[in-house]
Amino acid sequence: ARRVQSVVSVEHDSKWAGIVRGRLSANATLHVAEAWGDGTEAPEGDPYTGVLRDTDERLDLVLVDGVARNASARLAVDRLAESGLILLDDADRPAYRPAHEYLRRHGFGRLDFYGPKPGAGYLSTTSVFSRRFDAWLHDLEPPPPSGY
Repeated sequence: ARRVQSVVSVEHDSKWAGIVRGRLSANATLHVAEAWGDGTEAPEGDPYTGVLRDTDERLDLVLVDGVARNASARLAVDRLAESGLILLDDADRPAYRPAHEYLRRHGFGRLDFYGPKPGAGYLSTTSVFSRRFDAWLHDLEPPPPSGY
């Protein structure tokens, strides 16, 4: 089965980054950067989106959560490995329609995961986008037992 080789995450909230950092696997990198934009977009030179904009690495997975989600989704397109994935949290929010449209126009397919949002008390959607989902769907092992 295909495995994620590299994960890059950018957080604007240093307190949250401290919580997340202790849970990351060895193949994940977490950056903390100031955000000048808002929940959807980022101005030119924004440090938050600059982490993604300035990377030369081909990424297997880009998690789009937090601020500047539409801007981050657009930037992720040119940073992905051939079969890379873009994960967009809260993808059902109307403010993120531009990200969906941009990714569709650039040849990305989408898988939606809909259900209760932990700790929030409402339903939400997380969408995963890729140009080539097939690379992730071969030689899969059953999931590990969950303890039920």
